[in-house]
Amino acid sequence: MKPTKMYISLFTALFVIPLSHNAYSANFGNSPALKNECGFGLDMDTFHKLDLTNKQKVQLANLELVDRNVIKEELVKGRKVRQAYRIEIQKLLLAKKLDERAANQLTHKMADSQAYLNLRVMEQQHAMFDLLTDKQKADYIQLENKKASQCRS
Repeated sequence: MKPTKMYISLFTALFVIPLSHNAYSANFGNSPALKNECGFGLDMDTFHKLDLTNKQKVQLANLELVDRNVIKEELVKGRKVRQAYRIEIQKLLLAKKLDERAANQLTHKMADSQAYLNLRVMEQQHAMFDLLTDKQKADYIQLENKKASQCRS
């Protein structure tokens, strides 16, 4: 394989595929493409199976509404960021010689951006789990473990 073809394959695997996946990542696993698949993260279906009080249901609904608005904002920002990354990737790929330093900086910038999004997701999920009692948390874990064992079989 020629070095340029190798770099194109490498960049496609490292950047293009994860960038296209990021649009769904910000949706916390609720995208149509991820439905009915065994994944990780907060499963709202399982969450709603818990015996929640009316107060918890209202608080959860408020958090979901806030999260939905945050997600919309993040998606708009994310599109712009992904577009900028695509342009930078194209410049690197179309150059006569790969600037490894610039490519390395870009990969780190992209990884930091994804890490920030992952942190935001965890913060929002933590706020939702904070609403639960210890028994409800244990019930959630039990339901998730049961679902995970079905996925593995």
